[in-house]
Amino acid sequence: MHASRLLPTRRLNTATILALVLALVLLKQIAWLVVIPIWQTPDEPAHFHHVQYLGETGRLPVFDAHKPLTGDSEEVGHTAAQTGLNWVAYRPDHKVPVTDGPDGPLESRLREQPPLARTNDGNSSAANYPPGYYYPASLVYRAFWNGTVVDRVFAVRALSSLFILVTAAAAFFLSGALWPSRFVRACFALLVGFQPMLSMAGVSVNNDAILIALASLTAWTLAVQWQRGLSLGRGALLGLLVGLGMLSKPQMIVFLGLVPAAALAQALWRKEGALAWLRAMAAFGLVFAACYAPWLWHCRQTYGMWMPSLLGAIPVMDVPLHSYVWHYMVKPGLTRTHDLWVVGFWANFGWLDTMVFDPAYRLVELFMWIGALGTWRWLRRRQTGWQVMLVAVAAAAGFLAFLYMAEYQVFRPTGTPMLQGRYWLPVLLPLMLIGFGGVLNLSPVGKQRVTAGVIAIVALLFNALCLLRLIERYYV
Repeated sequence: MHASRLLPTRRLNTATILALVLALVLLKQIAWLVVIPIWQTPDEPAHFHHVQYLGETGRLPVFDAHKPLTGDSEEVGHTAAQTGLNWVAYRPDHKVPVTDGPDGPLESRLREQPPLARTNDGNSSAANYPPGYYYPASLVYRAFWNGTVVDRVFAVRALSSLFILVTAAAAFFLSGALWPSRFVRACFALLVGFQPMLSMAGVSVNNDAILIALASLTAWTLAVQWQRGLSLGRGALLGLLVGLGMLSKPQMIVFLGLVPAAALAQALWRKEGALAWLRAMAAFGLVFAACYAPWLWHCRQTYGMWMPSLLGAIPVMDVPLHSYVWHYMVKPGLTRTHDLWVVGFWANFGWLDTMVFDPAYRLVELFMWIGALGTWRWLRRRQTGWQVMLVAVAAAAGFLAFLYMAEYQVFRPTGTPMLQGRYWLPVLLPLMLIGFGGVLNLSPVGKQRVTAGVIAIVALLFNALCLLRLIERYYV
């Protein structure tokens, strides 16, 4: 059977196909939302603490690196203790106690007991983040203000899931710059939307989901810019996306360099001229500054500096760069690479202690290597769309270099590494373009739709395997 018959795209318009893809992604997110208990995604209590403080007081929390972190509110801490979720986070053999009631694990007790304190001084480990995610999350929190803490957590989690739909839609449109086939584009969007770690990020109270969505929209806009040329409007749109991204999480700073560099390469290659580049980048810079300047001013007024402290009062150790490179990049060889950028990037759940079977990781690692080989071939032969693929490679490589530089800054005062594979998710679209596009490039022209269909089906099955593993982890 021809692969495109799995999805009869010739009989459906583009909007309908996209709607079907997003419906599948949404159903998958609902399944993940139901399965993963509260507080069982990385740092969720700290991020919820920020949302809760803003939602209850109407003010941004103030981070003080010289004082002890206050941690959870009384309400959050009590809930975690009652349900045993702190135990299950660090003891994989311990199972969550589940009642038969419709409210979920022991939630009925929360409704019967006196109200617990919802705020403290706000000095949590997430208090130094800008408000790009937390402000809209606080509005959702307020909408469910009369519910239990469980109600409010799941309401904010639902908001995070919406950003996963944005990421999948951006994948669908971005792939149009490389493949005219709507079937292939749908398969690529499914591969992105069903990426397991993205699925977990989308059911968590954290600022990762919005960062990933904005970074994905930025990648799509860069592809459109290459197709249609530099302009004031697209420069301003890129400034808005990067500005909102920086307001959500500082990791977006990589795109602050990537966007002007990609635009300059385009101006030189397509001979659009220095004036076109300057005009577009002026619009980019002005809109970016308008978005981000209020946060800088807030930090200046609140902390006496342009950004909150990240490391606190910990003295920096004299650890040379070559020592870090040797001990955490060269000496471990491929072991750390596999654990970080395969296991940790694709499927490592809960408090990063729940994994699937090793053959699954070997399969996705093979997919990544074959994709890299195919992408190299694509670029070397300068086949149609190679400029878009080159930007994808630059984005992935640049973000990876940034992560290692950031880790070194943390390693200096702590002496321990901090990288996690999920940190690579902001460049999920470029990474999947390299894998998916490279594999298709190595396929015979007449078999590319079949290959795309197989990749999408395997992605759906892999996601289901991960979900089953989580069900086993928490409920069996």
